[in-house]
Amino acid sequence: MHKKVNKIILFIQKLACLRAIMLSLLGFVIVMMLVNVVFRQDFSYLTQTFNYTPEYTYQLLNEIGASGITSHLLVFLPDILMVLLYTALFLGANYAIFTQLTSNCLFISIITFSPLILSITQIVEIIMLTILLLQYPSQLFFLAQLTNTVTMIKTVLTIIFFLVPLIGIGALGVKRIIKRGRKNE
Repeated sequence: MHKKVNKIILFIQKLACLRAIMLSLLGFVIVMMLVNVVFRQDFSYLTQTFNYTPEYTYQLLNEIGASGITSHLLVFLPDILMVLLYTALFLGANYAIFTQLTSNCLFISIITFSPLILSITQIVEIIMLTILLLQYPSQLFFLAQLTNTVTMIKTVLTIIFFLVPLIGIGALGVKRIIKRGRKNE
């Protein structure tokens, strides 16, 4: 058991180095920009729509037709890549930042691994939307409503987990200012 834990810790420490953090961030930004340029459509993807109804879902699918549904399915490939990239980014950044703020292993573990909740939520959303798109023209209203709920949860979690490292950086700044103030006394 200790060998597995040590391997996980070593992996997280590798993700926490500045180079890995910057590469994950750069990769995430590049993929996000490509998605918004290459896969740009005249409609909003359901993964990017907050609080849609089953009726809206099927109205959209009617309007975009087979080519739009194909585009919708294809955008999931870079979405999965983005999930992997931001997961690496947040695992590494949170570990790098919060190990400088506290030595409480439980707190560091919770903060470090909490972005996995977002990753799993987004993968579940992609799977559910894939089912909806592949089953169309069959209309699975309950699944569409459930998928919307998952999409809203994902959106809220995204905001939270993008803020966590920023809050940590702010806390580091405050900690350093306080430390300098104590040295000058």
